[in-house]
Amino acid sequence: MIKQLRYDFFQVVMPPDANITFETLLNNIHGLGPRQRLHHGDYPVRLHDLVPGAAYLLGDIARIRMNDIPDKMKLTGETEPLDLEDDEGLGEIATFLYHPDTRILMMMRNRNAVSVSGLNTYLENVGGVVGIQFNYVLQVEAYQRLQRLDRIQRFDLEVAAPGHGSIFSDMGLSPQSVADIMGVAPRVRLAVSLSTGYERDISLPRAAIERLVTMFRQRNRGDGESMSIVVSGRELNQEKEVIDMFEDVLTDIIDVNIRNQRRISDEQRHSATSEVWRRHRGRLIGIFGQAG
Repeated sequence: MIKQLRYDFFQVVMPPDANITFETLLNNIHGLGPRQRLHHGDYPVRLHDLVPGAAYLLGDIARIRMNDIPDKMKLTGETEPLDLEDDEGLGEIATFLYHPDTRILMMMRNRNAVSVSGLNTYLENVGGVVGIQFNYVLQVEAYQRLQRLDRIQRFDLEVAAPGHGSIFSDMGLSPQSVADIMGVAPRVRLAVSLSTGYERDISLPRAAIERLVTMFRQRNRGDGESMSIVVSGRELNQEKEVIDMFEDVLTDIIDVNIRNQRRISDEQRHSATSEVWRRHRGRLIGIFGQAG
């Protein structure tokens, strides 16, 4: 049986006042006792394991499902409850890899496990560091195309949120009236376009556009929420480039043959994660850092 594992890539930016590296933060948390490593939020989360390597850290973060536990069921239909102790639940693990020299975090995507925003919440509560940014990494080609643009001529943003405008108010980007309008109906869609119009020789302010893109790409899109961000512009004397800041993000998938096993083993998951990193290591180091 083949199981597919999907990975997303982020560059980690620590807050200026952190006085600690992301690598040290992870190691410090891993050094805590089992109970100290646990965070009780909407659901319990703990840093389950952290394995140092020559150039990167390989870790597992677990979300523990304590409620709505399904019954065991035979193929013939007989059921019985899972016999769990009060402090036991079902563990959903997301494996991640962190490469300090590039500050790249590669994280397994699992809708039942911890997302990157969940990891951020965990680090705030257990590690005590608030304001870590996890910036999506573009595909290498898209990143290079964006950097080549001499002029950014258009920025298009579309957001549809499920009956509220908190996506804007949470980030402090909008007056209350915009949030109120988006709360009128379940799927009110907001579209914003910034353009230089017919002026071909001027550019939208790059720093401001990149800051907006970063803030919205960091947003963990929840159920019913959709978003599109497109940046377009021109390289000197070249055709217009159009870059979709969600469609062009770097992701990868790897197939794992679990044969007749009922679950993927820790060894298989770690091996798959390391293999995906090897696929992209050279090109990411070429953009973001030095080999280590």
